[in-house]
Amino acid sequence: MDPNSPRKEQKPFDQSIRYKLMLIQSVIFVIPAFAIAYFLYEKKILLDYYNALIFIFVLALILGGFILLRQILDRVADLAEFGKKVEQGDSTALAAAKFEDDELGDISGTINSLIAKLEKTTDRANQRVIELLCIKEFADAVREERNKTKLMHLLLEKAMAATGAASGAVFIRDERGSNFSLVDSRGVDPVLALDSGAQMMELVKSGEMGPGSPTFVAPLIEQDRMIGVIALGAKQGGALFTEQDQNVLSIMKDHLSSGCEAGYLDSELQDRIRELNKRTEDLEEEIRIRQETEDKLRSILESSSAISIVSTDLDQIIRYWNKGAENIFGFSAEEMVGEKITKIYVDDPQSREILSQARNHVIENKDATSCEVRELSKEGSDKWVRLNLSARMDQDNEVIGLLGIGEDITERKQLEQMLLHAQKMKAIGALAGGVAHDFNNILTSVRAYTELAQFRIDNKGAVQESLDQIMNATDRAKEMVKQILNFSRQTGEEKKPVQLGPVIKEAVTLLKAALPSTIEVVMALKEWEIIIHADATQVHQIIMNLGTNAAHAMAQSGGILHFSMIREEVDRKTAAKIPELQVGNYIKLRVQDTGCGMEPEVMKHIFDPYYTTRETGKGSGMGLAVVYGIVKQHGGAIVVKSKPGKGTLFDVYFPIVSERPKSSPRKATDIPHGTESILFVDDELAVTEPYLRILEDLGYTVTGFTDGLEALTTFKANPTHYDLIICDMTMPKITGEMLAQRAKDVRSDIPVIICTGYSDAMSEEKAGEMGIQAMLPKPLAVEELASAIRMVLEGKSYNAA
Repeated sequence: MDPNSPRKEQKPFDQSIRYKLMLIQSVIFVIPAFAIAYFLYEKKILLDYYNALIFIFVLALILGGFILLRQILDRVADLAEFGKKVEQGDSTALAAAKFEDDELGDISGTINSLIAKLEKTTDRANQRVIELLCIKEFADAVREERNKTKLMHLLLEKAMAATGAASGAVFIRDERGSNFSLVDSRGVDPVLALDSGAQMMELVKSGEMGPGSPTFVAPLIEQDRMIGVIALGAKQGGALFTEQDQNVLSIMKDHLSSGCEAGYLDSELQDRIRELNKRTEDLEEEIRIRQETEDKLRSILESSSAISIVSTDLDQIIRYWNKGAENIFGFSAEEMVGEKITKIYVDDPQSREILSQARNHVIENKDATSCEVRELSKEGSDKWVRLNLSARMDQDNEVIGLLGIGEDITERKQLEQMLLHAQKMKAIGALAGGVAHDFNNILTSVRAYTELAQFRIDNKGAVQESLDQIMNATDRAKEMVKQILNFSRQTGEEKKPVQLGPVIKEAVTLLKAALPSTIEVVMALKEWEIIIHADATQVHQIIMNLGTNAAHAMAQSGGILHFSMIREEVDRKTAAKIPELQVGNYIKLRVQDTGCGMEPEVMKHIFDPYYTTRETGKGSGMGLAVVYGIVKQHGGAIVVKSKPGKGTLFDVYFPIVSERPKSSPRKATDIPHGTESILFVDDELAVTEPYLRILEDLGYTVTGFTDGLEALTTFKANPTHYDLIICDMTMPKITGEMLAQRAKDVRSDIPVIICTGYSDAMSEEKAGEMGIQAMLPKPLAVEELASAIRMVLEGKSYNAA
């Protein structure tokens, strides 16, 4: 039923119950009486006297029962009315209720006693509720509040409320424990005036003011140390403090102790938190700095195009691959991370052994090491890398992987190889120069005696033919020495108009002498007169390198090595196919062999430095790279075609020029003669002797010396006696250059001709600056020597062919 709905007006309690009792009486007595009377009337029983007496007696019994029942019902109504008043909270009903001394009175008394006890129990329960509420509120406050003084104020308030004390005080003890200070007080009580530490301690120790006393004093404990005292007094109605009061205070004190301890802990915790916050801030700053440093380092590492940084685990699986590694090897990080590092190892036992030893050293010794190794790029070419290898460590200082930092030193290795090659060629050149000088001296002697014999024999039949063969042999030997010198020369000649046919023929002739007899060399040099702008020495090197490469391809079964020259006009279509060429006229040098040929994959790399298919130690991999460089320097191009088992063809294009090479002066058909006086000096008697006779036969007066200093002394003694000095360039004690210089110091107009088997110390330009009129290469031809003598004596310049 809705408590807000209107309720019907109820009648007073006593009227309602009495109406109900009257209805009960009518039902029990009146209705049965009328029923009996009607029955007697209908049966005419009342006419009988005896029956009338019975009827009157029955009525009397009914009337007596009615009266008795009425009394009982009145007592029940009174009892019900009393219960109702008690139910409605009327405590005065107990005092006003009066019961008779009978069973109902006993029942009513018992009920009255029970109700009184219930009221006392209810009062105690209400008190417990108050106590529990005070304890709860104090406990809740302790969890929120950490200030000890505020907690003591609250303790006093809740303790007084829970115990019903009208007065109270709480004291705090100082750090030394000798004095107590009042924190809070409420009401008035003599005991609260105590402020002496000794008095307070004595009062607490006595225990007199506890349960059963009108005043209650209890210590406040924190961590087994008394920190204060609480005192309560003047309970309502003069009641004494009970054990329950003590229990309540004990619970509150425990909460206070916990709160104070928590306060200390909270304070310590706050200090720790502040310390941790400071350390956190410092750590965050350190992390920020490290992060910035790492970002900068990562940016540097990622942006570095020349340094490769690769990290692997102990299984050699790549975990990091930077941009520099991608630039050096051609593989992207997506291609390499997760792959084994052996993917870039070359198929070379020596390089693999170096890497294996370096890796084992780092893992075993936890120490860095470095090495220079060849590794493989994505295109298949070799890369020289200077590798610094170090260990990656975990927190337990155990090796978990390796870090490799590599620098591409391929170009440096190429330069080293070129330097080594240059040093080797320099050594060969020096050796060739020495051999050429001695060999030309021998050839000079042979040629001189041969020509002397030709001058003096009378029978020029079979003997003359034999002498001509000797002369031809010395000419061939002279050309071979010249080719050796050209090939071994380091600086080469500067580019100038060169007739290509003779240069190729000379180079092929020299190459042929170095090839096995199983290789047939064929030359088809139809375009003999073609002129190119070139360094003849470098053209020699092209022929030698291509020929040597072809010989290697035919080493097993021999074959044919074919050289040819073809004039070709390059149009736009051809220039589009060969980007190095421009539209114009070219001479195409074709070098073709019948060797083993090449696979397409090999052809892609034949011009790469250090790329070789030969066994280790049998090829530097620089031959074709050098050819490619020389051809580019000459403005040309090189094209290769090859099939496995079908041989290889190289086409080398050189631009044709219209400029003609400078020609040598034409020699007279007849050998010129003279009558002048000549000083001839050569340290080789086998050279001096025949040329003295030849020059004497030509009409000259000749004084010969094999000692340069002796010749210089003779000249100084009579410088005007001589018209010409002819001397060798390389002699002991004094060189031809020094002899000429000292002679000119004595007589500046004395003409000088220097002859040389080979010398890189004197050039035609230097000779001209010194006033030397001519330089003649050995072996000396009589026609050339005689022509040079006449031109010099006549004051004309002479250039050797």
